[in-house]
Amino acid sequence: MKLWLKHPQTGQYSVTLSFAAGGFLAALGKFLLNGVTFTIAGKAISCGSVDAALLGAMLLPTLGSYVTRTYIDKAKEIPPEEFLRTKLY
Repeated sequence: MKLWLKHPQTGQYSVTLSFAAGGFLAALGKFLLNGVTFTIAGKAISCGSVDAALLGAMLLPTLGSYVTRTYIDKAKEIPPEEFLRTKLY
């Protein structure tokens, strides 16, 4: 069993896609447990609150690396002389 997710278009394993999915799941879990308090063995564990800065700090690095990696991979498919004249967006 491979740890990484497969990229849907290329079919290759993608570390950045796996990290982006993991970051999204962590942010989603934090959002869903917003304000929840658990009591375990008499000790209260609070999940705290969520604001936009926290979600941005969790999501932007992983999603930014995925977009950057996709851009770089796309740039490598084009010959260098074509890349200088081509807009990828």
